[in-house]
Amino acid sequence: MELAELLCAPKKLDRDRGEMALRERDFEVNEIKDLIDWIMEKSENLHEWEDIYGACTFARILLEKVPTSLLDAHNFREVLIDKLPEMDSHYEYRVRIAAGELMGVLCNLGGVQIFERFLPRIKEGIEDNLNRDPLNPAKEQEEAQKELDLVMDTNPNLSKSSLTLFHDTAGWKNLETWMKCLHFCVCGLGSERFKMCCDPDILAIVFKAVSHTNRFVRETGYDVLGTIIQNQGCEGSGE
Repeated sequence: MELAELLCAPKKLDRDRGEMALRERDFEVNEIKDLIDWIMEKSENLHEWEDIYGACTFARILLEKVPTSLLDAHNFREVLIDKLPEMDSHYEYRVRIAAGELMGVLCNLGGVQIFERFLPRIKEGIEDNLNRDPLNPAKEQEEAQKELDLVMDTNPNLSKSSLTLFHDTAGWKNLETWMKCLHFCVCGLGSERFKMCCDPDILAIVFKAVSHTNRFVRETGYDVLGTIIQNQGCEGSGE
């Protein structure tokens, strides 16, 4: 489990090194249960974001590398789906992104049925954050300032450009990550299966996002919109 533990390391360089090594490794049938148990144990540690990040990342690697039949023997996918609400709304931005990537892989494996199970929660997350915008601008500014103060306390030597970038994103990270969750799921589903989904709320939400006040939310909205257009076969002939 030494390589798996690297996924939970405090330093990004170590986490990336662990992920790269695990992606190059083959997994034996007789070790699958122990690996799943490790993921489940780490996913329970809600106070250490690195552990949950490691659990999400390793789960994604197993789903991508190990035959589904071997994992389903341990009810792996269903257990992950049940645990995702603890991860996709986590306080740490990196955990939410990892959870979104995991949702995308699950959509790829499970198709429209899994996408439709995730969609209500994703829509609720996006809509709640979108609707917060015009109603509480003062509160959003206050929360963003608190985040900025916290960063300054822990990183007093940040450059002016880094602080400006942080100020642009602070207060909107929840909305941005919910949009990324939608993007990962649409990409995971693929074009043919996405055409089977007839939920008009998806486009309505995306159109709101692309006109949002925060540029990072807008950019993520355009990423989703571009993927939807491609998946609907509307990209044009290129002539």
